Amino acid sequence: MEIKTTDPIVLKVIEMLDQRSAVGLEKYGVSLEDDQRSLAEWCTMAIEEALDKANYLMKIREELLADPRHGCQNRLECENCDCYEAV
Repeated sequence: MEIKTTDPIVLKVIEMLDQRSAVGLEKYGVSLEDDQRSLAEWCTMAIEEALDKANYLMKIREELLADPRHGCQNRLECENCDCYEAV
């Protein structure tokens, strides 16, 4: 496979995909192409991954909304204080 892009972001994604493939091959002993799971099993795995993603996004959101300068735990609840415009 020839990689034509020079975009460093895309190259990082390609690198990460390659690394994840190696982890999966080590963990399951088979490539995605050769994996014989049923469609229901693939669907279950995709749902589990989506749920994990939702958890990660919620964690990121909570970190972004917290303002460590004066202890606000949720910027949306302190719209009238000075931190609202600063974040």
